[in-house]
Amino acid sequence: MYSNEEYILPCLNAMLYVFLLAYAIMKRHGILIMISTIWLLCAVTGIIYSLIPFSQTSNDITIAPYLYLFVLFIIGLLPISKLRPIDGEELKVVYNERMVYGIVVVLAICSFLPLIESFIHIAFSGLDNLASIYEDRQDDFDSRAYFTFIGRIFYSVEEYFEFLTPTFFFVYVTMYKEKENWIILGLTAALLNPLFNNLANGQRYYTVIFVYMILYNYLLFYKLFDEQQKKLLGKFSLIVGAFLGLLFLSISLNRTNIGTEKLGAVYQFIRYMGESMYNFNTDCFWVTDYVGGEHSLKGFYTYFGINNTTIEDQTSLLGIVSNVFYTYIGAFVMDYGLFFSFILLSLVALLFYRIITKLDKEVNIGILIIISLYANMLLFGTTYFIYENGFIHFVWAIILSVFLLFTEADNNESLDTL
Repeated sequence: MYSNEEYILPCLNAMLYVFLLAYAIMKRHGILIMISTIWLLCAVTGIIYSLIPFSQTSNDITIAPYLYLFVLFIIGLLPISKLRPIDGEELKVVYNERMVYGIVVVLAICSFLPLIESFIHIAFSGLDNLASIYEDRQDDFDSRAYFTFIGRIFYSVEEYFEFLTPTFFFVYVTMYKEKENWIILGLTAALLNPLFNNLANGQRYYTVIFVYMILYNYLLFYKLFDEQQKKLLGKFSLIVGAFLGLLFLSISLNRTNIGTEKLGAVYQFIRYMGESMYNFNTDCFWVTDYVGGEHSLKGFYTYFGINNTTIEDQTSLLGIVSNVFYTYIGAFVMDYGLFFSFILLSLVALLFYRIITKLDKEVNIGILIIISLYANMLLFGTTYFIYENGFIHFVWAIILSVFLLFTEADNNESLDTL
């Protein structure tokens, strides 16, 4: 039998995000509306998840964890609430044109071969076999194994730019006066490369990341698109969306018949969208032993081989299953506990609040990328800390952003001098 709290408290939690979305709509802030909608969907799905008998809990559901999660999320969202769309007048992106042009050319050149090889791999694997690739993977699984030697090198470039490419794409398409069609196609392929590599290996998580990043950047740059560009972008989005939907659905349906996912596609969706807040409430909030950064920074530790802590080791130490969703806030709580996580994430939010509120007429592309890196954390934060596995790419994005920040901006000059 369920107690009243197990019915009522998830509903009260969802109401908090209803009020947040209402505020965002009242402010007519597109990015704030988008992020609020994502978190509200997670909270509403969490109501259903809390009533599904497959979910097992370590502690009774209570109100305090929901409030902690909501308050810290609101603090994290405050900087984004001050972010204005790029319009070219009130707020303009400044950058070194030659530097940015060189980057987009490299990205475009390196993009075509890996994308073609991913398509070939998907075609020869067959839609019904993609899920098996994921389920049969071993600890030493290499997601790039199907690439040719040159394809692997080119894809490595694309992969290191996976958090940067959306910004470069939208800057080039909206702000460069003399655009080259092959570069636009190449940047489009660069956007799609990590996505199709993820799907080619029977995985789905990057599809969600991709959609969120593209929507975020569109809402940031939409004022710079003319009507014809918006129509072309809409048609292209429909074509790509239909193809992605086919792959995503195929992988989802086939994964319900194998491995650990035999409970059905509907349940998997409910679990994917709804488990994080509920898991944080009943498990993560009550952790008393912590792993000191080995969870949220595991990509960094793995890359440099600093330690060999396994998922099983973390689970044993924490007393909860470590590789399920607890939100990005939960990822830090497992590392540092409730108090230090609150302080750390609040200080990060304060830093970005100062950065964004100090923007006047111009924003350097380096700062714009860093803000986007922060926004990604909130966009995908209903599941886990987005940079857990791609931490080295995150570090590279910051290094390049700082380099661009200290490179003299000259995009007021004519492109004819390039």
